[in-house]
Amino acid sequence: YGEAARWPTRMARALGEGFRVLEEALNGRTTVFEDPLRPGRNGISHLDAAFHTCEPVDLAIVMLGTNDLKDMFMASADVVTSGLERLLKHLLDLMRDSISREAKLLVISPIAVERAGIGEFFYGFSERSAREARKLAALYGALAEKMGAGFLDASQLARPDPADGIHLDRRGHAALAEAATAAVRTLLG
Repeated sequence: YGEAARWPTRMARALGEGFRVLEEALNGRTTVFEDPLRPGRNGISHLDAAFHTCEPVDLAIVMLGTNDLKDMFMASADVVTSGLERLLKHLLDLMRDSISREAKLLVISPIAVERAGIGEFFYGFSERSAREARKLAALYGALAEKMGAGFLDASQLARPDPADGIHLDRRGHAALAEAATAAVRTLLG
């Protein structure tokens, strides 16, 4: 979807003046895994540059984990959560050692992985991926609480587009934008 339809842009519009939302999204990005077929997708490797480019930061939103579930990585939900924990600890270290010491953190557990409308899985996902994806919300929620972060479960707000069974559709982008806007307002007071 174009920029205007995506949830970060919708959230920025809803938050209004006084807020600036910088989107660091990349299809195929993982928490900590190197994709041998698509270089540059490892989130923790990109984190330092992304964080320092966006400073000062009042709030960081992290929504990663879906791509970690591709069959090439064979990661369980527990392993994906461990990868996210490693990334979040590094992000919190970056915050503490920066002008953004007081920045807040919002963790968003991704939407479920499903078969596309034609009955197949796309992009290297499988029934195993879907099964593990359903476990992420509980694990991410516990991790967010442990780290003092806000939490949203995107799978409670939206389902994947039947076109591919992975990405949000327009309604999902709108629903996530509304929930994320409320969460940002709460976290920032």
